Amino acid sequence: MSAGSDEGLRWWVDCTDASGRSRQLTVLVLGDRVAVVTPPGETAVMEPSDAVGLAQALERASEAQKVIADGRPLHPETIG
Repeated sequence: MSAGSDEGLRWWVDCTDASGRSRQLTVLVLGDRVAVVTPPGETAVMEPSDAVGLAQALERASEAQKVIADGRPLHPETIG
């Protein structure tokens, strides 16, 4: 699985498109919403371990959004 994050509000997960080219899904917090950005015009195909990474990124984004909504300071350790 290849996944990562930056700035505490954006996570990415490696995937491939329908043609087998390397791509990334991005999960990010946009104010009071969580967004999943897929490769433009493509279908994201993931290995099971990458799907786990996507689930983890969505969970972290959800937790970050809750912290922001509560008006608490956002620290990386707050959201894992």
